[in-house]
Amino acid sequence: MLKKTTKHFKSVFFISFSLSFLSAQALTQPHFDLTVVGFILFGDGIGRQSIGVIDCLKESVSVNFKNTRAHYFKPLLDDVPLPVATIIQQSPDSFTSSVSLLEDVLINGNSERPELYYKLMPASTIKLAYTMFESTSVPASWPAILNTYFDAAVLPDSFLVDIYKKSGVTIPLFVVPLGVYLEDFLAKPLKNGPGAVFTFGNAGTFCDRKNTLLLIESFTEAFKNKKNIQLKLHGRCGDTAYIQQIQQKIAQLKATTISISFNPLPWSGYVDFMSSLDCYVSLSKGEGFSIAPRESLALGIPCIVSNNTGQTTICNSNYVYAIASPHRTPAYYPHLQKQIGYNFNCSKQSVVTALKEVYNNYSTYLKKSHLGRKWSEQYLYKNLKPLYLNLIKPKQVVFGKYNHITAEYLMTNSKKLYNKYLSIGS
Repeated sequence: MLKKTTKHFKSVFFISFSLSFLSAQALTQPHFDLTVVGFILFGDGIGRQSIGVIDCLKESVSVNFKNTRAHYFKPLLDDVPLPVATIIQQSPDSFTSSVSLLEDVLINGNSERPELYYKLMPASTIKLAYTMFESTSVPASWPAILNTYFDAAVLPDSFLVDIYKKSGVTIPLFVVPLGVYLEDFLAKPLKNGPGAVFTFGNAGTFCDRKNTLLLIESFTEAFKNKKNIQLKLHGRCGDTAYIQQIQQKIAQLKATTISISFNPLPWSGYVDFMSSLDCYVSLSKGEGFSIAPRESLALGIPCIVSNNTGQTTICNSNYVYAIASPHRTPAYYPHLQKQIGYNFNCSKQSVVTALKEVYNNYSTYLKKSHLGRKWSEQYLYKNLKPLYLNLIKPKQVVFGKYNHITAEYLMTNSKKLYNKYLSIGS
């Protein structure tokens, strides 16, 4: 009997000690208001998102960072503001968090060996995904992922709300525009007129969705090889097969006034490239963010923009030349090897007309773009901060009919999400 009692005592002691140890361990873990989950690369639109959110909120909430691509991609801190770089470098592996925010894609890579970034979300009271897609529907796996692993999705543009709902996403959907680092563009002096050689240009990924081939064909038809008019194309990366098509098209057309570069640029080099243009042209068939046109308006230079998806907002501003995009085309994604919904294309003749119109009436469009500089400032992180902050620590949480964020409150029609925000002290 004595032996059994001793064994029982030892078991109770061991369990008590273990629970005490775990409780103490939990108490010693640092707690953060927000954990940003993503990757760091200032030269990449998505890689810049985590940087921007940390930079925006670092003085108002406690922020931690978790790298989605740690197994093969260390954070590149070039051009990253020092306080943000410090947070990234000092972020612990073991922690607790009230809110975690995914600022990377849900799934990366092809369908055979996908990288499931949504599974890297840390344990948090509230899990949010900042997400977008460029076509009329999202990948088939996304609705189940979002509905199962997240409490809400945050979208950069209102056009996405119906697309996500129709695709089957049932969790709350909030719209918060993407913040953009516009300070260096706004600091540039406004142009008084075009350069000695009038320069049209485009910057971004070289892929079919970006419609670079149509721009090349339209530019060549509009201006032939006039020596005082050029087209500059820059891409930090792209689809190899599409890049070959671009090179072949330039050779086929014997275009001598079109230049193309493929090298990634440091931030200062990218700003200089954009500043060298007299008119920015985006003929994209589908966009989620439309960053470069906003950067161009911040510079005060005229923009020609296809009016579809994520570009409708800037087209509706009336500060750019908007080209109608009435032609539905299959949205094929090479890395996924499948079509996902539809994109929208414009006609070559409408692009030729737009290029000639801006060139021949440059002063008119320059004045319009100068006014557009002020419009672009709404996308500065400092001006969007109240919305981002109300995602993490709302001033007021309202249970109502809609899912909506303002500078003063967060409203949700989800009782579950409402109670979660209350539980973290919002």
